[in-house]
Amino acid sequence: MVHKGLEATQDNASPEPGAAPGGAGRPRWRRSRRRKGGQAARPIPKPAIVAVVEDLFFAAKIGETARRAGVAVAIVTTEEALLKHVAEKPRLVIIDLNLNALQPLPLITRLKSHPDLQRTSVLGFVSHVQGDLKLEAQKAGCDVVLARSSFSQNLPLILKRHAG
Repeated sequence: MVHKGLEATQDNASPEPGAAPGGAGRPRWRRSRRRKGGQAARPIPKPAIVAVVEDLFFAAKIGETARRAGVAVAIVTTEEALLKHVAEKPRLVIIDLNLNALQPLPLITRLKSHPDLQRTSVLGFVSHVQGDLKLEAQKAGCDVVLARSSFSQNLPLILKRHAG
């Protein structure tokens, strides 16, 4: 079985230095794509999406989904960190409306009243049983409020849509 990105090679004539004796004749696995020497690292893109999440499981889910989609996402837990990333004018701010450390509704109002963030969308997510919090978030200026399950299910599409 050949794994993607790996290829088998036979090297009976000259074993590698430090190779175990008697290993000649067995296939060795090596990466088929190697980095070229002296290649500059790609610059880290500014995150187009900022997520304000305290729940470690959700933060990990957002981070992993963003990595798979090739989207730069900044995950923050404090208002100071959010304001730092907001200065870069992200396309989307995702807010967990059940935050304990921050008050999400006044935070949404401040974000939507900021003159530089008129084009930034704010997406909030809540438990499906919190209909009153959903209405309050919409009144505060949240563009979209989703149930956690719907947010999780549609996360790849949400990230790709707002990435670029």
